[in-house]
Amino acid sequence: VHCRCSKELEAVLVKGGNASSTRRVSLTLTASRPELGYADYSAWSAQLAPGSNGSLVTLLQAAGAVSEGVPIELSPASLGETAVGQRYRATVRVNVTATSAAGDCSHISVGIQATILAATAASQTVWGWVPPGMPCAAAGPPADGLLSDRSLPMVLGEERRIAFSGCDREGLAVQH
Repeated sequence: VHCRCSKELEAVLVKGGNASSTRRVSLTLTASRPELGYADYSAWSAQLAPGSNGSLVTLLQAAGAVSEGVPIELSPASLGETAVGQRYRATVRVNVTATSAAGDCSHISVGIQATILAATAASQTVWGWVPPGMPCAAAGPPADGLLSDRSLPMVLGEERRIAFSGCDREGLAVQH
């Protein structure tokens, strides 16, 4: 397929206090240009490439007409917030098929990159240190000397460092 187009999609998805932003996107295919000598492509089939983040991208149909595009859904659900400069990645492989008797087939790979932003939810936030994107339920002890009842003996005038981790509504540590 001759392509003068963008083969990459970039998105910013926000996990708010009540609901995550889910984006439905239609990858538009302009694959029919018989007047320029290109095959008259009319149908497509799609799949996620191996190694793609299946939590980020959902194919809403496996096949369809070129005129309708390829519907996908992007969701931040179950994904941790990304650090500055980092992104989740996935690739959708699209095969387009010609209506001619030869049934010519061509392949297009569309890269998808998403940045996830998450609001901190007080009900999920914990004492202790949690690596970004990890479950807050796995928080390490907030300070040395913590007792089994999670209390921390203090001496007047003594300074202690106590770790605190902000977490999103799904209980995943946030980056900020």
